[in-house]
Amino acid sequence: MKILILVLLAVALLLDSCAPPTPPILPTLTPVPPTPTIAPVDISSSMQVGSSLTYVDGTSLVAVPSSSFLMGHGKADNPEHTVTLSDFWIYATKVTNGQYALCVARGQCTSPDITDNSNYSEFTSQNEPVVGVTYDQAMSYCNYVNGSLPTEAQWEKTARGPNSNLYPWGNDQPACDLLNFNNCVKDTTEVLKYPNGKSA
Repeated sequence: MKILILVLLAVALLLDSCAPPTPPILPTLTPVPPTPTIAPVDISSSMQVGSSLTYVDGTSLVAVPSSSFLMGHGKADNPEHTVTLSDFWIYATKVTNGQYALCVARGQCTSPDITDNSNYSEFTSQNEPVVGVTYDQAMSYCNYVNGSLPTEAQWEKTARGPNSNLYPWGNDQPACDLLNFNNCVKDTTEVLKYPNGKSA
């Protein structure tokens, strides 16, 4: 009987030594809350030219204070006329591939047309503007960040600045050091590449 008890005890000890190690105790992780759907824009911020805020997708919003401005360029299809707009905030740059990809990853946007944006998923192109999207896709992105597409008047007022310049940078003719146009680069470039070409 003693031999049987000793054998059982020896087997129990052998089995115990073969057991997998006790898993380490891991710290409790707090789940990350989802990205907010309403942008935390501080509407009490000073609404002055040059004021800016960081938006939920990481972009900078710039303030465009209320005022009247001369819209148009004096041609038959674009006559000059005075337009008055209330205060509004607008993106300082175009939406990037990286920002748009987050919307796609969250299931709120669909992928751009790869034939128009073959570099969309490349790491080196994440700060270039997203292209190959339709109006509806652009609206989906705006809905995703609780924004809206700018009206033609809002866009023109922002681009022309408080002095109603002909171009965002002033009244000088376009040049390759001010913007990517007329095949200067023959591809998209990073949205912050031309600081001398930005409007006020």
